Amino acid sequence: MQEKKCKLPLWHRSPVNPASFLAIAAIIFACISLIPVSKACAAQTTLSWSAPATYADGSAMTVSGYKVYQGTAKGAYTGSVDVGNQTSYTLSNLVNGSTYYFAVTAYDGAKTESAYSNEMSKSFGATYSITATAGPGGSINFPSGTSVSTATSGSSVIKTASVSQGGSLSLSVAPATGYAISGVTVDGASVGAVSSYTFSNVTANHTVSATFAATTTGHWDDITTGTSAYQDATPSYMEFSPVTADATGKVSALRVKIYQYGSPTAIRLALYSAGGTKLTEGTMTVSAAGYATVSVPAASVTQGATYYIAAQAASSMLYRFTCGATTGGYEAPNSYGSGLPAVLPSGRWGGKLLNASMYIQ
Repeated sequence: MQEKKCKLPLWHRSPVNPASFLAIAAIIFACISLIPVSKACAAQTTLSWSAPATYADGSAMTVSGYKVYQGTAKGAYTGSVDVGNQTSYTLSNLVNGSTYYFAVTAYDGAKTESAYSNEMSKSFGATYSITATAGPGGSINFPSGTSVSTATSGSSVIKTASVSQGGSLSLSVAPATGYAISGVTVDGASVGAVSSYTFSNVTANHTVSATFAATTTGHWDDITTGTSAYQDATPSYMEFSPVTADATGKVSALRVKIYQYGSPTAIRLALYSAGGTKLTEGTMTVSAAGYATVSVPAASVTQGATYYIAAQAASSMLYRFTCGATTGGYEAPNSYGSGLPAVLPSGRWGGKLLNASMYIQ
């Protein structure tokens, strides 16, 4: 919308008593122009007006400042702000989906306030959220230039963007290398293994989610075989076990064997390089003894290279991990003395190797 320019009626000269100023200055402004801002900040607007310079008889007058009034009903203003002696002001923190009414008053050096100017209104369309959740093995992507907030939940990535009422938004679904799209759901209903989806004429919040499956056959690369002992789980520490990759590929999941737990408890599994770099990680809730498998964002491993799987319990309700033997039925030591690099995150090192493994594709 282009800014409007208009000449305003002049004030009438006030008699000696300044208290009569309010009564005789009936309409100060002929118009207020509303300058809309960008769509990204839809719930704000800029008001601008022209300042009167003389009284009706042509004599000069001085304005000390202005007040801007707003409300959501015509002629009923519930808020005001003293903007000082300026003829433009931006009102923010307005609510999408509402219509606002605006008017301006002027005041003199004694803070005597004029009557309201003419009233202007502006409607702000509602905005709605599109929330996209992508499981491990791929992503859901918004158009370039879209303002997107990103969060994670376990091994899933959650992206959210806003769409103006009646607007549209197209999303693309992209599998990672070695994966294919398993399925896409919109608002909980399956739309098939589609690679894109468009929300049109948006009038409500929407969700979209995608799952992915590996296109190549993988296998578990175990650290240990057999079970001979147990390692206490302590929430304050991570337990590390080294593993040598038996193939070159992508690690898409980690697992560790749980011996005993007190109640459903979150655990974190992470894969580190020998140089101490965390390559990937994921979380899950342990609700039964046995292997706890965590899907993780894909990470590359090289055959013959040594990596370290870290396990950490979120609560002492997880009592013990299961430990095993590499050869000969003995409990393999797991300490700095047996080669854990100092670059790994500091913490307590268990005395045994965890029964853990990584899934390589």
